[in-house]
Amino acid sequence: MYFLGDVKEHRQFVHNLANKTGFKVVSIPVSYLDIADSLFEKKWVGPEGFLSLIKNAKYVCTDSFHGTMFSINFGVNFYSFCKKKDVEKKSENSRLYSSLELLGLSDRLITDATENSALTNLSDIDYHEVNIKLERERIRSLSYLREMLAKITE
Repeated sequence: MYFLGDVKEHRQFVHNLANKTGFKVVSIPVSYLDIADSLFEKKWVGPEGFLSLIKNAKYVCTDSFHGTMFSINFGVNFYSFCKKKDVEKKSENSRLYSSLELLGLSDRLITDATENSALTNLSDIDYHEVNIKLERERIRSLSYLREMLAKITE
């Protein structure tokens, strides 16, 4: 788990997921809630360790946009949470909503961590269609960048 926010219900969801699956939870602690928590193993890691933990996880639970996107790029099952409420001024939820919608993964966004319906049917993400959409977006992005760079050099 990798949470930047301080929402206790997100950690409870992880606890419930661990109880249901029997998987060990490894925490990349950022919040005081994770540092003080003695239930989960903690790993203080740099960039390489961070990526390795995500790549080798069975599930990633995170409220981090980058944690979500790395999970997708590595083809790892994940649950993503909103750090802040949509109405909060510093909410960055829109990029999660739009990215997950674009890739057909909106069902992996947990908007209410107290509602455990996501835990009733734990299914692996079928990354075949996701990867097709991801590749299409990569091509579109590279095309756009090339177009903009060409305009600069004109």
